[in-house]
Amino acid sequence: MKNLFLILVITLLIFSSSFPQSTDTFPRKEILMPIPSWIREGTCVVYNTEVGTRVGIGAESSAGIMAGYSIYIVTTIQKDRVYGIKYEIFRDSRTREWIINSNILLLNTPGVGLYVHPKIVEQTLKERDFYAQNGIIVEGGPIGKDLYYFAVTTQSQDEITTTSEQFTSEGIIQLSTITRKNPRGGEAGRKTLVGIYNLNLPNLSLPDIAKRNVSYALYSVIMGITQPLSNVNYRLLNVEGNIAIYQINYWGNITRTTTGIGDRFFGPFYINPALLKRKTIISIPQIGFSLDTAGYGQRGEVLVVLYLSGQPLGQSLYEPNTGLLLEFVYPTAGFTMYGHLQN
Repeated sequence: MKNLFLILVITLLIFSSSFPQSTDTFPRKEILMPIPSWIREGTCVVYNTEVGTRVGIGAESSAGIMAGYSIYIVTTIQKDRVYGIKYEIFRDSRTREWIINSNILLLNTPGVGLYVHPKIVEQTLKERDFYAQNGIIVEGGPIGKDLYYFAVTTQSQDEITTTSEQFTSEGIIQLSTITRKNPRGGEAGRKTLVGIYNLNLPNLSLPDIAKRNVSYALYSVIMGITQPLSNVNYRLLNVEGNIAIYQINYWGNITRTTTGIGDRFFGPFYINPALLKRKTIISIPQIGFSLDTAGYGQRGEVLVVLYLSGQPLGQSLYEPNTGLLLEFVYPTAGFTMYGHLQN
């Protein structure tokens, strides 16, 4: 049963789509994968990502494509856990609108998409007959010099989904694809490795602001019209070394409870104040990505702007002494998200 749970996690989550993700269930320790030797604090892995969807059949159908980057940055390795920030930045080919999503995640669990652990794949393939009895088809093996593939197909009453990955003996994903078909349409996604880089991260500890409970009001902005969307509260659950774990409660038009993570550099409502003293907080020049401080607000807040190829895509204001997030504006799925601190 444990292995079945593992393969289902891989099937459902191995490909990072354009839709926002969250850490709704904090991963259990028993499904952590051993850490490859090439993963270190500051390791940055970048993928080109394309997502296409089709809804309807024949003349009544419509299609769309979004393309951009999936970016993983390892910020903290603590015991057998790898934490980091994941950015998903896409542009809609029809509307030319940008979509940005970012999360602090536990990265070394199946399905997150940073890497594949070959020993887990090997064990899964040995048990392919067991999975076949449960309607799950797994395939895999060598396809070239130090290159392997692993594919999983699941089928329900009206939908079939196939994921496939090509990876090296070190678990470095070279190519990842997903296809999903059902009577209403389908979708396909593709991730291709751009490169693995190293970011020079300073030696920092978990900031004091990470231990605070805070709330924000969220709004959607569509064609200049601002409407209330939801309220969100971050409540500290636990601190483990340089990691803070939060319960996140939404209420209003969006009502749900999830779990979030903060580390020594970034959190769901803060940036370590030491980073706000730098001109460039994060830089990946190979793709033109950067997170920069860009001046001050009217009350001395630090303005932080996310750039891609020199174009500003989103911005936030932070309290300079604590690093507390005060206000932000970022494009998301179909609208602009605006938020501000409530307490």
